[in-house]
Amino acid sequence: MLLKDKAQSYMSDLRNLWNQFDPIEVSQDVTDEYDSYIAPVYRLLEKNATVEELENYIQETVTKTLGLSVSNNQEIKNFVIALQDWYKNKV
Repeated sequence: MLLKDKAQSYMSDLRNLWNQFDPIEVSQDVTDEYDSYIAPVYRLLEKNATVEELENYIQETVTKTLGLSVSNNQEIKNFVIALQDWYKNKV
């Protein structure tokens, strides 16, 4: 279990990564829009999910939860790489 200060730092970092990805383009106005996806992504990273597992989660979140079509899978792949890099360097 994460200590409270680490958990807050991790949440902030993951929020920033989601806001950079920003699939619905609202992060300049609403900074907490993607907060409900932070814990599931962290759990996937924690269990050493594969690139494909992370991509599937992000793809499903974007298409089913947010209702968007994905025209550029490279953006999802880049986001997954950023998530994995963050996890390797931070945790």
